[in-house]
Order: sequence, then structure tokens, then C-alpha cells
Amino acid sequence: MSAPAIQNGAPAPVARAPEGPGSAAPTAPRPTAPRPTASAPKTNTPTAIALFPGWALCACTLDPLARALEDVLPGAEIRVHDLHEGPHPDHLSGAPVSDETAARVAPGAWLVGWSQGGQAAAHLAARRGAACPGLVTLGSNPRFTASTDWTAAMPVDTFNAFCEGFRTNPDLTLSRFHALCTKGGPGGRALARSLGETRPDRAACQARLALLGTQDARQDLVAYRGPQLHLYGSADALVPASVARDLAVLVPEATVEMIDGGSHAFALEDPAAVARRVAAFIREHTAP
Repeated sequence: MSAPAIQNGAPAPVARAPEGPGSAAPTAPRPTAPRPTASAPKTNTPTAIALFPGWALCACTLDPLARALEDVLPGAEIRVHDLHEGPHPDHLSGAPVSDETAARVAPGAWLVGWSQGGQAAAHLAARRGAACPGLVTLGSNPRFTASTDWTAAMPVDTFNAFCEGFRTNPDLTLSRFHALCTKGGPGGRALARSLGETRPDRAACQARLALLGTQDARQDLVAYRGPQLHLYGSADALVPASVARDLAVLVPEATVEMIDGGSHAFALEDPAAVARRVAAFIREHTAP
């Protein structure tokens, strides 16, 4: 299977923030939502990009994307922020992003988050407001579990069964989770195995899983008035592709695009293509 393509639209050391204080079936892809209007404020040349990985995934998981971004945005400071590790990991705060992690993110950084990391990035973008130049999410559902007013999400019973599986047999549940991350995409079993090579602290995973069940980033996305790019995989087995349509209604000024044939891990299936799209969006909203 060929690498996924984005519709409409040499390895280097990857900086990682120091540790310290700190399945729903997809539907057909939709057309790109309207881009932000010309009145959207533009920022100076980006000097920093902060990356946030998803649930039960270590910071190193996003190294391929970070390297690809370094290639297309030379001179930018790119750091991956681990939400699971450190003396004061985020899950202990009960918030998507703790004050400690927020303090480690460079001022003026573009925020890029994958899956639950996208919820964290949205939360921090809303907190920073105009001080945040832009937000990018990758396969991120603002509300992971379904509700009466947000049906494009995982059914609550399915999520609860997953939580129980992680509590009783975390190794097996994580293996199944990694398989779901890559299901439908070109990475297949090899990519699923690579996701399982490094695993964060189990207690942190348990706590962030509980947070995932209640977290709702919709208000953050509405509150943040800067440029937003939201990318989804058309073959994602964890986040329904139909969430793109709902998100375009929720935040009509955002740019919402679909990765044709991409799984939940599309950012790792073709990191160069994703990096090019992200870089193009950043340049589009950067003053010359």
C-alpha cells in the first residue's frame, strides 16, 4: 500500500523537553473546511514548535515527525514534550497540561499535538490566547468519548471496557491499542511493534486514560482565536473520520483536512508529508 496523501493540501538530533517540574469505524472523508479569513492575525517567523504525543506514547514516538519538521523549517526550535514522565507528570494535576509542562513550552511556540496530545495542545493554546501563534492537531478528537451532543466518538461502553482491560491486563491492552493505532494504514504490524518498544509509566497511563474519558477540548478550540489546522486519517480506527465534519461546524474558521488512507498513526506513516503540510500552514500564517 502506498503512503497516504494529504488531500488539498537526513535525521538530525531531536530536542526533547527535559523531564522536570512539570473503536469507531471511519466514514468517508469530507472536503476541506474554509481556511481562516485574511483578518486572522499573523505572527513573526516561527522560532519554536512544541509537539505533544498521544496516550501511552513516549515523547520519542514523535521523533520522526520532529526530524521531518526540522528539515522543512530550518532554524526552528522543535521540542517534544512528554505528558507521562518526570517528577511531576501532568496526570497528577488533573488537567490536560500541568502548569509545570506549560512552563517548559517555549513562549511563542506553535503547538502541535497527536491524539490526546492534541487535546493538551488545544488546552494550552486557549490558556495562552494571543501569545500562541497557532495550533495543529493530528488525529485528535476534542471529545474522545461519545455524548448526546458529540456522537462522532468512541461509545462510552467501549471505552469503559478498554479501561477495564488496561487495569487487568495492561500489556495485552497496550498491544491491542498499538494495533488499532496503525489499523487501516500502510504502517501495519511493523509500525505497531515500534509503538510498543517504549512505554511510559503505567500509573501515568492509567491516570491519563481516566482523563481521556472526561476530557473535552471543544471549549478550548472555540476560545482560541488563532490559526488552527486539524488533520485526520480517513482509515482511523480510533477517531471517526466524521469528526472532521463536526469540527468544521464547531470551529468554522479552522482548516480541517483528511489524510487519504491514513490510520490513527498517519503522522508516523509519512512524517515528511505531514511535516510539509504543517510547515506550509505555519508559513501561511507567518508574516514575511
